[in-house]
Amino acid sequence: MLERVAYDLAGGRATARQCAETAVVLERVARQLREHAAAVSFGGGAVDGVVDAGVLGDEGGGAR
Repeated sequence: MLERVAYDLAGGRATARQCAETAVVLERVARQLREHAAAVSFGGGAVDGVVDAGVLGDEGGGAR
């Protein structure tokens, strides 16, 4: 998916829908990466891919 969007963007062929959908996916991935990084940094952990709610405190929002 990302490769296709990258080529379409570079070629000026990306649609508004394609860009919006890709942005949603990237935002979700970024959130998961931040949560994982926080869990690893602060000694918390992930269970089945979900970060322990107490690891991130109030700002991170915990597991979703």
